[in-house]
Amino acid sequence: MRHTKHAAKRRADLEARLEHELREAEAKLQAHLAKMEGLRVELGNNKNNYTPTLLRLQREAEAANKAFAAAVNERFEALRGSAAGLLRSVQQMNADFENSWKPFEAGGNFNEVEKGRFRERLSKVDEAAAAAAAAQETRLLGLAEAQREQAAAALVSFGETLALNLEDIRFMEGLKLRQGKASAEMRIELTRSVQQASAIDERLGELRKLLPARGGGGGAARSEEHTSELQSPI
Repeated sequence: MRHTKHAAKRRADLEARLEHELREAEAKLQAHLAKMEGLRVELGNNKNNYTPTLLRLQREAEAANKAFAAAVNERFEALRGSAAGLLRSVQQMNADFENSWKPFEAGGNFNEVEKGRFRERLSKVDEAAAAAAAAQETRLLGLAEAQREQAAAALVSFGETLALNLEDIRFMEGLKLRQGKASAEMRIELTRSVQQASAIDERLGELRKLLPARGGGGGAARSEEHTSELQSPI
């Protein structure tokens, strides 16, 4: 009975440590998800409305996701090893205890009937430990897969927001290009209009110079003829 209680306590201690490690694994998942959400929010920052900046955030998100996925694999492999080690620990304790039994004829305190009863009890302890280890194995595999799926979903959400923002930026950059082209064409037309206006002004100036010279010259000649007629004797 003392051995069974000791084995149960040792198994409970190892399971408690495993649960603590699982809580740490969950905390690391939440930290990663928070980081991915922060990067996704950064995509919408007005200061980050440039394609190179968004691509830098994309590389950062992909690198973080890759590192986390590798960490999940390593972390849960270690946890599965701990669960398997718990089973081996209980089995070894039981085996060592059984090897310590000495029959009466060897100076011990057990006979074959008692050894059989004890061995039956130890078998039940081993079976319970094996069942617990199998359940932990299934649980750990499921938790690892769930963490990978959540991390992948966070990356997908980031990618969807990234695609929308890149599309918006391409649209805005296209508008800027068209606006720049239109402004350039407008400047060319304005320059051409100014040049045409200057040419027109120049031609009008030339016409103004010509018209008074012709009209003024004819009027002066007629005035001189009229004066001569008045001065000549009849």
